[in-house]
Amino acid sequence: MDVYCPTCAGQRDTDEFHEVAAERGTCYEVVAAAFRSTGCEALGMGKCKPSRETRGRAMAISALYDLLGDDMDGAAAMIEDFDFLDF
Repeated sequence: MDVYCPTCAGQRDTDEFHEVAAERGTCYEVVAAAFRSTGCEALGMGKCKPSRETRGRAMAISALYDLLGDDMDGAAAMIEDFDFLDF
């Protein structure tokens, strides 16, 4: 399932969260929570920055994560539903 970075709006697969969790000896939930708050940095990809083109989309994604908390599946579904919006 695809989710998106709340900082740069970059697309990520949730399988990456499981891989990072296994590498770090932690669990999916911990990595997902870190991703929701820090974005790509939580996956070891360095600090990301939004471009002018993705700033609005990243803000909307961040707001969805705030609203839905740890429901990554729900957030992914809502983002997919609103994919037609041009931020």
